[in-house]
Amino acid sequence: MKSKISPFRMPFFLMLLCLCSCSPIKVDKMTCNYEENALAASDAPLRFSWQLSSNKQACMQSAYQLEVYDSRNNRVWETSPVQSNQSQLVVYDGPALQAAQKYYWRLRVWNEKGKKSAWKESSFRLAPEADWLDAKWIGAITRSDCRLPEGRHYEGNIVNRDQAMKDAWKNTHPLSKKSIYLRKDFSTEKQVVEATAYVVGLGHYELSLNGKKVGDSEFAPLWSDYDKTIYY
Repeated sequence: MKSKISPFRMPFFLMLLCLCSCSPIKVDKMTCNYEENALAASDAPLRFSWQLSSNKQACMQSAYQLEVYDSRNNRVWETSPVQSNQSQLVVYDGPALQAAQKYYWRLRVWNEKGKKSAWKESSFRLAPEADWLDAKWIGAITRSDCRLPEGRHYEGNIVNRDQAMKDAWKNTHPLSKKSIYLRKDFSTEKQVVEATAYVVGLGHYELSLNGKKVGDSEFAPLWSDYDKTIYY
């Protein structure tokens, strides 16, 4: 006697197979200091966060395990499985990390029934030391650079700041108040695997490389009080 499966029951069996093949819990949206794949993370201190997803209701995290590696795949720090449902702002408690270096971290979690997820990997790069950057201000058009013909030019302004600020304002040409384009040509002797540009603007900037916009941010950097803080 041959058994048959009713075509009306087939969708039900397929749904069961799909549910059985799905992972009970998985890690999503891993962040370091609130950023995914952070490019200039501060190490005071590093805090790791993540979100969970599951195809089942009332699925909860019962434990997690976190590991940090350097760019040479050497393990820098690890936790044994920590019995905790914490998934936000887990503090890094390993040895000191090097500024401006890239690190990788991976994570797995266990659900309330003790079933573990697959490893999930992300990365972060520590912010460089200010002295290491050797950065220079560029941009504003000065009177000496604009090469205006001789003649009379009348302008007026009042700046209630210290002398250094007054001198900078006085030497800035009105054209600098408009959007300006700055370009720097360079070539490399070796193939570039990865590069990071640290850019700051008193106002907003948009960075391009070989004619293509870098990143997806708009109105970068964030607004701030320029007398106190400048973001990059």
